[in-house]
Amino acid sequence: MNRADQTPQVRPKGLLGAMLLLLALQFVLGMYTNLFVTLVRVGHGVMRTGAGRFMRTGGSMGIGEMLSSGLSPLFMVHMMLGILLALLALIVALVSLFREGTGCKVLAWTSFLAVLVSGYSGMRFFMYGQHNGDSLIMALGWLIAFSAYFMAMST
Repeated sequence: MNRADQTPQVRPKGLLGAMLLLLALQFVLGMYTNLFVTLVRVGHGVMRTGAGRFMRTGGSMGIGEMLSSGLSPLFMVHMMLGILLALLALIVALVSLFREGTGCKVLAWTSFLAVLVSGYSGMRFFMYGQHNGDSLIMALGWLIAFSAYFMAMST
């Protein structure tokens, strides 16, 4: 068999390992956010940051507005990493479709949904005043995603 006839092999273990590392980093950043970043809800569409400044929460916010809002840079990294994790989780789930067996597929799509639920809960946590329920849902989503990716490494 020559090289032209061979189909490229998908190597999901590298993607899974990257997801596990990024999820671990996300967990540490999330713990920092939960402990040290304070956002107090003032009114509909307006939030006061820990620095005493006000910012709008509706619509899009530019990088300059985020930087001048007094938000923690680590919190902004946490938000951006969450978006990256959602995109990578989708890629892992789509790659799993090309693998044999249903175990890897179920774990990858479960992880993708868990990352999405965590991200939505994180957005609620940010916009509506750091409610403990949103924090719990983020943590449970993280635990489900991390556990499923860890189990998928062995399949």
